[in-house]
Amino acid sequence: NGAWGWSIFGVIWGLAALGMLLKLLERTPRPHFFTALYLVMGWVMIAAVNPMLENVATAGLLWLLAGGLFYSFGVIFFVLDHRLKFGHMIWHLFVMAGTTSHYIAVYGYAYAT
Repeated sequence: NGAWGWSIFGVIWGLAALGMLLKLLERTPRPHFFTALYLVMGWVMIAAVNPMLENVATAGLLWLLAGGLFYSFGVIFFVLDHRLKFGHMIWHLFVMAGTTSHYIAVYGYAYAT
């Protein structure tokens, strides 16, 4: 809602459009460019931390933060996939943990209210 909501919406969709365009044109600036882009998209919400603190229960914010941290730390295993035995599987475990955390945040603290 309001300026914050539309600003975040615009930034996320702008970054998504950039990513889609680069993929369609098969232009990859660096090997892990898209991985970094996905991380930036995920952490854009930090810009709206004050409105979120005012409107979301503390437990809900903690679940959101936990999910973001799971995804972010999982990227380490994704990037080092070729060097670590079972790195890709470990990355998927982090993704599942992040998804579960965000599900709890949305269902328990956004949907329930």
